[in-house]
Amino acid sequence: MRLKLYPIKLLSYSIYLEMNKEDLLNIPFLVFLCFLVISFTMLKYDFFTKDKTLKDEIKFYMYEVINVAFMFIFVFYASYHGYTRGIYETLFIWAFLAVCTPVPESGLLISLPLKRYFDVKMMHSQVVVSLVGLLILYLFYNYKQHLLKPLFLGCIFNDIMKNGRYLVFIISIVSSIIGSDLIDNIIDKYLFYQEHEHMETKALIFGFLIVCYFFV
Repeated sequence: MRLKLYPIKLLSYSIYLEMNKEDLLNIPFLVFLCFLVISFTMLKYDFFTKDKTLKDEIKFYMYEVINVAFMFIFVFYASYHGYTRGIYETLFIWAFLAVCTPVPESGLLISLPLKRYFDVKMMHSQVVVSLVGLLILYLFYNYKQHLLKPLFLGCIFNDIMKNGRYLVFIISIVSSIIGSDLIDNIIDKYLFYQEHEHMETKALIFGFLIVCYFFV
């Protein structure tokens, strides 16, 4: 029976990948990131202190912690999943989530540390991530079909290709690039007090593309 493609399956399966019984270590990571988001919000509204210098110092250290955590998560998944699932399956899943979902979740693990330590714009990093992801998927589709067929995401990917659903790639890549640029702007604005134009427009386009994704 032909596998029908619904974009919601891509997101739900990515959540499943992150929440299966082998990967419960993700729960502390998610709690940790939620804690940081809440803390930034509380800082903004003077819940901790009204001292601007102290607030800036706290935000800077929190930003450092986020970057270190993201680098740790990236290394952890690359090594742990590479051991438990195999390097090919891990590489395919990363590439698939990088270019077939409209949020830059896998790209952030690379683009955020690159922004902090090498001053690389997150949008530029996401462009490279998308190109590398497309190259990996191309190689798998043409040379590693025997590895794709046993995977649920592999079946979805084959369904996209066979039915010419290339709009999934276009929307996902464009949305992820805009989302990365928006996150970059937000960090600059609230951490380094650098103003960026058209942030609201970017947010609207980002949201619109995510909605469109569910109807392609």
